[in-house]
Amino acid sequence: MPIPRSIELIDLLHRREEEFVTVWKCEQEIKRIMNMPDFPFPPPPDLPSLRPVPKVGKGRPRVVKESRPAGPTVRALRTPQENAYRLVFVYNGVRQDSFQTDQKLIETLMTLELTDFRLLAVETVSFRSPDDWETRESLWERT
Repeated sequence: MPIPRSIELIDLLHRREEEFVTVWKCEQEIKRIMNMPDFPFPPPPDLPSLRPVPKVGKGRPRVVKESRPAGPTVRALRTPQENAYRLVFVYNGVRQDSFQTDQKLIETLMTLELTDFRLLAVETVSFRSPDDWETRESLWERT
């Protein structure tokens, strides 16, 4: 690769990293203002760098299937009307709720059998703030 192209590439990668840092700082400030360490940010956009890259010259690209642990599942959020999951749970004997956007985390929590934590229900919500949200659909309840 010619040196000018290498310099251009390095500059672009540096600029990309600076933008990720800016997003991270914004999210930290939102969490601080809301006093909510688990603020339900929407998922990031589909970045080309996160997509699997097919190997060139090997025929058809192989489709990589994501392995999921056996157990209960919840459907993906239906944006824009749903932007978070509301979890209802008992922690150390106290009934609480929390808002999350990570579908895999919720499916993991649904399988846990702990003495001090028990997930009771999962709902989709239209979340505006911890005190301002609207239930859209109940997805799962412990029986």
